[in-house]
Order: sequence, then structure tokens, then C-alpha cells
Amino acid sequence: MLYISAGPDDIGRLVEQMRKAGIDQPIFGGDGYDTPLLVETAGVAAHDTYFTTHAFLDPSQAPPVVQQFIADYETEYGVPPETAFAALAYDAVMLIASAIERADSAKQKDIAGALERTGDFPGVTGSINFAPAVHIPDKEVTIVHIVGDERTLAAIIQRRTGQRLSEYLRPRLLDPLGIGDVGWQCWPAGRELGFSGLFARTEDVAKLGQLYLQRGRWGKDHLFPETYVEVATYPQISTSAMENPDWRQGYGYQFWMARHGYRGDGAFGQFSLVLPEQDAVVAMTGGTEATQTVLDHVWDHLLPGLGSASPDETALPELEERLCRLQLPARRTQPSPVRWEDWTAAPFPVTSARDPSSRTTIASVAVARADDRLEVTISERDNTMSFAVANGEWLVSEPRDVHGDVVPVAGSGGWLDEQTFLAVGFDLVVEELEMPAQVRADDVRL
Repeated sequence: MLYISAGPDDIGRLVEQMRKAGIDQPIFGGDGYDTPLLVETAGVAAHDTYFTTHAFLDPSQAPPVVQQFIADYETEYGVPPETAFAALAYDAVMLIASAIERADSAKQKDIAGALERTGDFPGVTGSINFAPAVHIPDKEVTIVHIVGDERTLAAIIQRRTGQRLSEYLRPRLLDPLGIGDVGWQCWPAGRELGFSGLFARTEDVAKLGQLYLQRGRWGKDHLFPETYVEVATYPQISTSAMENPDWRQGYGYQFWMARHGYRGDGAFGQFSLVLPEQDAVVAMTGGTEATQTVLDHVWDHLLPGLGSASPDETALPELEERLCRLQLPARRTQPSPVRWEDWTAAPFPVTSARDPSSRTTIASVAVARADDRLEVTISERDNTMSFAVANGEWLVSEPRDVHGDVVPVAGSGGWLDEQTFLAVGFDLVVEELEMPAQVRADDVRL
């Protein structure tokens, strides 16, 4: 291993120079490495770099208290915090404020005594504890390992081209496959993650699997080399210690090997199963943590039919008819309350938005009458959108948020009783059922 002590302005250049000199062993360092300049300057040369820091400010992986800090920071300053030093400064100020409050005094000696008695202070950078006469806090440390993965590659592409990753991929991948609008989670603001957070339709997930089944060929074109498919779908990493059988088969380049074929995984049961032996692709979108159970059902019930030498000619029309009858019924509710003034006087603050353990970013919900329908307004810290809802059916509209972005929504809502209003919004772009909001006269529950 190689340990380099350096500050944020130098570490990217130093790491790049080490790699160019042929030094390929892991590089270690301290919190001076905690800067976007490391990856932006060194690029893929930053691969296999380790550093210790105070907190990992990544909203896609951070605990709720860190996610809340990132959201509040971005609301206040317009940009997300670049490094953990912002959280460290916040904790320092809040720690002193807590000591003053506990000491009930502004005298230096009293505040110092309260600081020494601090235990389990819930900081953004972790739980903070002081022992008597020991002025170095006992707290967690975060170890970050940088690998030259798809997130690094996504950051490099976007920095070098000046385009979002989806814009870069549009003529090279998305348009040739006939994939329409997609959404991609960003962090920091404006930089699409690359490794996760892509919102697309189920048929688009199937197209990506089909592209790999056809070994990079789409129509008359090769969108990427056949040799890449061979490498990407071959186990590069052993995963034999994992609990579930379909996660023990190895991992390639963004593909898990499976008991049958290989697959691309998304969070909570999004799958693109590629089955070369059956010349088939199975795409699934859903919302479950029982992902092994989902795959078990595919292997037990669907896979035997794919290998049948004599298909049932009546099965397809029956399936098509059944699929045409599928629907998501809207809940029947009361169309209006007895007293409108109880509901329209002011927005309802979302209590859970002030709870550090909450995962919601919604700050308030408002209900209003609009002609012959109801209108629900959802407000986040930096965004607001209103959409129409109908009673007992879905009402489709195309509202704009404060940034001018159009979000097609199907909405349904009404009163469950005199104290409870229920609204459900269905985002038609990403085909995702959003969490329903229950508004009570004294509370809002999501």
C-alpha cells in the first residue's frame, strides 16, 4: 500500500502522477481526499483509493439524518455540500449550542463542563461522545473506497462532454432502441448517477436485456462489440458467500450471474433476466424486498414453459385478454367534507419531514376546490406541484412544477371520513405509484 498525505487541491494530481509512474497498489489517505477534485482531476486513475473522513454525503446511500442535512443545505445555499467538512462545521455549532442549553449558562467554564459530559449527541457525522478530561470526541469514522466503476465513468463523461449522461446516451443507445423519455436521479444537482436511479418503462428494461441477448446488435447495427457482452456477462467477482442462491453465482460488469442466464438488477425487484438457452428476456418492474422469492417463481413457473417444444396455441390469446382486463382501481371516497374551511384555510405541514429518521422530502400538502374537481398541492423544500384528483376514478393531467418541468399525473382522492383525506398520485412518466398521502385535520401521514 501507499499512504499519501495531501490536501484537496493536490491529491487528484498526485494520484494521477502515481498511476502514470506505474504504481498500481492501493493508495490511502485522510480527509484531505474528501473532495470532488480527486475523481475530477485523476479520473479513472483514482481507482482503488481509500480515505477516511467524517461522513459519506451521498443521498443514495446515506442514513436519513444525512439525507436531511443534504436537503436542508441545498435549500439554503442552492448547491449540495461538496464534502463532509460542511457537516462537521454544522455538528460543531450544534454541539456548542447543545452545551450552552444543557449548562443553562454562557460562561466558558460551564460550557466546557457541559461539553465534557456530552454523550450520544446525534450529529450528522455520527454519534458524538466525550469522556471526562478527554477533549477528542469518541465517534464513528467513514472509510471511502473509490473504484473505477460506472459512477466514476458517468462523472467523467458528463464533465468532459458538458452533457447529462442521458443526453450523451440518447443518440448512441436510447434512440436506436426506441426508448423514450427517462428520468435519472442526480447527485450532485445536475449530475446523473450512472450506477443507479434510472427510471424507465418495463418495455425499455426488456429492450436493454434483448440488446445483450443479441450480443450488442440491434437491427443492422452493432451498438457495442460482441466481445464486451462476453466479458460483461462473465463472473468477474466471486459472490459465493452471499445468502441467496441467485446472488451466489458471481458478478460481471453490472450483471449478476443467475442459476439460469444472467440478469440486470434494480432496487426492489426491477429485473432484466437474459436467458440465452431459451432465447428469451424476462423484464419485471415492481416493489418488493422479497427478490429471491420473485426469481424462485420465475424458475418454478415460467421457465418450464419457455422450454416447451409444443406451445399451447390458446394460451397467448387468453393471456392477452387477461392483461387487457388488468386495472388499478381507484379507491371510492367521499367527494367533499362537511366543512370546507377546515381543509382549505392553510396547507398541512408534514410532521415526518421534520423527523430525521423520515425518508420523505415533502414539507406540506394542501387541498383546494378547482371547478368540478379537487386539486392537491405537494410542496418540497425547493419545489411545488399541484395536480387534479377525481373521486373514485383516475384523472389525468399534465401539471408543471416550479422549475417548469411537465409531470403527467393520474390522480384520485377524496375523504375517507370527516377527519381524513386520501390522495394518490400516479406518475405516468416513470410508471411509478407514488406513496399515498393521508391528510388529517391534525396531522399528515405519508
